[in-house]
Amino acid sequence: MMGLTLLLGIVGTMLLFYGMRALIALIVKKGKGNKQLHVFTFRQIQENVIHQSNSMAISSLLILAALCCFGAGVGIAGTNNLSSGHVIDYTFEDHTAEDSSQVLPNIKAVLKENSLENQFSELFEMRVGRIRTTEDYDNAYSMDAVMDSLRSLPQSEDRDVLLNNLGYATYPYLICLSDYNRLLELSGNPALQLGEKEAAVYIDTEFTTVSRTAMLNQVLAGHPKVELDGSPIHLTGEVQSVNLVTDRSITLSFALILPDEAFLYYSQGMYDTYVNAVLSEQALNGNSLITAYLDLNEKLDETDIEYESYLQNMGRQLFYTIASSYITLYLAIVFLVVANTIVGVQFLMSQQKTGRRYQTLIRLGATYETLCQSAGKQITWFMGLPVLVAAVSSLFGVRALFTGILSSRTRGTVAEMMFVSAAMILLLCVIEYIYMRVVKRSSDRYLLTLMQPQREE
Repeated sequence: MMGLTLLLGIVGTMLLFYGMRALIALIVKKGKGNKQLHVFTFRQIQENVIHQSNSMAISSLLILAALCCFGAGVGIAGTNNLSSGHVIDYTFEDHTAEDSSQVLPNIKAVLKENSLENQFSELFEMRVGRIRTTEDYDNAYSMDAVMDSLRSLPQSEDRDVLLNNLGYATYPYLICLSDYNRLLELSGNPALQLGEKEAAVYIDTEFTTVSRTAMLNQVLAGHPKVELDGSPIHLTGEVQSVNLVTDRSITLSFALILPDEAFLYYSQGMYDTYVNAVLSEQALNGNSLITAYLDLNEKLDETDIEYESYLQNMGRQLFYTIASSYITLYLAIVFLVVANTIVGVQFLMSQQKTGRRYQTLIRLGATYETLCQSAGKQITWFMGLPVLVAAVSSLFGVRALFTGILSSRTRGTVAEMMFVSAAMILLLCVIEYIYMRVVKRSSDRYLLTLMQPQREE
């Protein structure tokens, strides 16, 4: 669909500028004859559009690319929030453990062996698994009642996106309740209370927005009945989204939080165990948080423990921000320079090729001011049309970029980013106007040279 959209957009822009010759011809016919050089001005414009419509279209597409990249880049950089809820400082893994229940004891043993156990005030498991009581993955979980409740809500984009995303949740992840409650306690949130046949929904913020979460909470308030491997359970509470581990590249689009006994039964003891850790006061010891991370990372690197720190996660998110914003800004500048060079140079070259026409007008009595006004109108049309078409298209292009390259968590601020992007697009249009004035001055200087009397042999 993206390829088809780009193809149709390019062809449509080409045809738009190709068809503008008819519009300009109509303006020539409807123009008042008492305006000085009116017919000459618009004949020149018509000729430029006819002979250079493809160049104008390409310039407009380049300006559109520049406006979209600049608007999207500034919007992402200006609204991206790198803080993702700092609750835990480290997450450890042990892939050598034969039994998942031995991961935490093994981590503690390694830390104690290297005299690092006093660096952490909290060490607790985060157990995440899958449904292992069946191999029918397509029917392991169904929530028809939830889908029916969503369909009964008023039609909206959020409702349709929820229905589409939840339609794929036939084989969800499972999260152990006691582990998640420990995480909630550290984050300052109340613990979940689940009955034997109850479960809570977990959706990472990367895959939802505030409005969609509120809509799903409205459905969950009715305690809908779902089926987990054929057994009925009720969903309760609100959608949970506290980060399970420090690594933001590990996210879950949909999961069920189950009581411990139910979790162990449905996972059949086959689950992944992450060990989350919180720094102790001794680890900080009056140092800044970054210094404490760096010091502890050096010590952990000497061990065989696989770990991820909050600092590493922040660095990764910063890299994502640079990749998605600053590179687009660089591309915007490149596109803008190329587009302006094309339209500016082509007009000045075209003006020089038609220099004899201006000389004829001078002999017929046209003044320098009149010629400058005529050339100025030509420049306004020749350069303004590509910019105008690109500015209108960029409002849709920036939104398409936000929808295509941003995560659901970031899309929650699309309205804010569109406001920033609109301001940047307006700023670029002002820059285009300044460049247009520069080209007009170059044109005026050229016309001034034509005003000098030339000797005819």
